[in-house]
Amino acid sequence: MTKLNPTLNPIAWASSPDKITGHSYIKLGKENPNRQIYTVPLYTHRKITPKFKMTQDEFNEFNKIQETYVSTLYEVLSRIHRDRGVLNEYKNLYTRLFEGSIREQSINQLEFSMLWDKFNALNPEEFIEVLDV
Repeated sequence: MTKLNPTLNPIAWASSPDKITGHSYIKLGKENPNRQIYTVPLYTHRKITPKFKMTQDEFNEFNKIQETYVSTLYEVLSRIHRDRGVLNEYKNLYTRLFEGSIREQSINQLEFSMLWDKFNALNPEEFIEVLDV
């Protein structure tokens, strides 16, 4: 059997109906090796953890802010907001997070906050996809 990319492997399966109660269940984790119960893959790691798409310039600014040793989301957003106005240091991230309609800002800030929470500097491509623009 060919091994798939780990992000494409299923991580949740639907069960066949229970013989006694008639209920179906969702199993998380590893698939049942005997494949008698959990047979329908529902989700892959990639579906549950979508990648944050950003331009190369945004990615460079993101890496730059990582090097400033800020730790909380509040510190990061404050630094992007403040330094865009003073030093123009994070202009691309500022444009993405603080310009546009209130709805666009909210969506982009929410996505950014989820990225900041899960980001692993040793494996950035796990959560970030750099777009060719």
